[in-house]
Amino acid sequence: MQASHLISLAGNSCVQNDVFTYKLSGSRSWTEPEFASRTLGGRYGYRLDGCFSSTTGGSVGGSIAVAVNTLCFDRDGRFSLGGATSVIGPVGSGSSSSSEVGTYLIDGRSLNLSFDDGNESDRLFSMDFGEDGEIGTILFGGGVLQGP
Repeated sequence: MQASHLISLAGNSCVQNDVFTYKLSGSRSWTEPEFASRTLGGRYGYRLDGCFSSTTGGSVGGSIAVAVNTLCFDRDGRFSLGGATSVIGPVGSGSSSSSEVGTYLIDGRSLNLSFDDGNESDRLFSMDFGEDGEIGTILFGGGVLQGP
């Protein structure tokens, strides 16, 4: 599976009445994250510099699975989007990873990713600034990614 599709597997997100909301897969209702009111889109062409990631995991029947998704930006307008999954169980283990690169364009609450392979993806996007003024979290499609 390509990394550009990993983050949207958990559900959908959108902006309703100028507020970011999300709906998890299998859910019928939209939810507003507690920090949604603090998030901001970026002005056209805004540039980021740094990596943001999420880690999820769980265990079932003696097997343990961990997934990591990472989105890195540079000030030249380039990004890398990667994901890795590992599973360890009583009868064996395995892992997989993927990575894609390209250019990005921020326009308000939209993030356009133009992949080097010619594909393009528009995702809902916003940033949460901490008390220090630095970006601590980004909302990307249906995912929440933590900053450095």
